[in-house]
Amino acid sequence: MGYVSRPDYVAEPGWNLAGERRDAVTFDVRLSKECLRPAPGGVRQELWLRGALARSAQSIGAAERAVELTIDYTSQRKQFGRTLSTFQIVQQAVAAQASGLAAARVAVDVAMRTAADHGFAAPATTLAVAVAKSRTAAIGSAVARSAHQLHGAIGFTMEHQLRLSTTRLWSWRAEYGSQAHWDSVVADIAVDAGQRTCGLR
Repeated sequence: MGYVSRPDYVAEPGWNLAGERRDAVTFDVRLSKECLRPAPGGVRQELWLRGALARSAQSIGAAERAVELTIDYTSQRKQFGRTLSTFQIVQQAVAAQASGLAAARVAVDVAMRTAADHGFAAPATTLAVAVAKSRTAAIGSAVARSAHQLHGAIGFTMEHQLRLSTTRLWSWRAEYGSQAHWDSVVADIAVDAGQRTCGLR
């Protein structure tokens, strides 16, 4: 294993919306052929899928916490002499959060089981991870938006716990591929499967 000396790389500090470190590291190094080895086939795709699945699982946790905080807040906050949770429109918003989250959680569970059973090189795993990342990105955005609407201005303050979940949901939805990217992957797989079924390929 080799080491790169300090003058041969530049680390530019960076952070995502949640304040997590996302430094940009630039290397300026010349390596001899003796130092180079070909990467195993498919390793780049596997790392990409592993990262997407990890962010999907993390997003489920962050969304669950945002829903939990929303239920607690609306159950305690009063408006017009009633707690917010007694208003039908609030109940509908919380129910939409919970149902969307449940569907996304199933998608992540399926992706994890598929990866464990078939490995990351299997086409079934690519599809399962794509669906999981797409669904968690979508529900993450919806939960964050709805949670802040129901919390009002207090949810945006630095001192409130809600931002610890929502800023991560906004950040993680774009890491290891955006929702649009994974939607495109799902669509391409579906089109390819349809063409094969119809004998067009």
